[in-house]
Amino acid sequence: MEDFSGMVEIATNRGLFNYYWRCNKAKTTLLCFADDLLLFSKGDLQSVSILHHYLSKFGSMSGLVPNPAKSQVFTCGVTSEVQGRMIEMLGFAVGTLSVRYLGVPLISSRLEKSDCQTLCNRILARIKSWVNNYLSYAGRLQLIKSVLIAIQAYWSSLFMLPK
Repeated sequence: MEDFSGMVEIATNRGLFNYYWRCNKAKTTLLCFADDLLLFSKGDLQSVSILHHYLSKFGSMSGLVPNPAKSQVFTCGVTSEVQGRMIEMLGFAVGTLSVRYLGVPLISSRLEKSDCQTLCNRILARIKSWVNNYLSYAGRLQLIKSVLIAIQAYWSSLFMLPK
């Protein structure tokens, strides 16, 4: 992935690739998590063409190619014509938000109470499993302090949670 990142960085320095406007300050073009890759670019055909070119080049070098059946393109602020050309160029499906990644919703708007249902379900499932373990009051209290607070803290680090 370092090679691919370097290729995109070179294209950016040459003025061939444009950042997504929210990633411009941090100069973020991609995020990698295990076997997942998130790419960010301005919604213009030149930037998408550069990404496609370097994805193909990286694939021929490494053998790692995106799976079109599992890959999606998310766009905002582009015309349907431009979006269609991007989809045709990349060969990926159009994705829609809300998507969950690593158990957390990826949304473009403010987090609503309904978006936190997964968090509530996880906490309830943990509590129900502890009831069956015949834990003492002190044992349950320790689990609440360590596990449930950690789950809530993780979500709080990502979002402003609604009341």
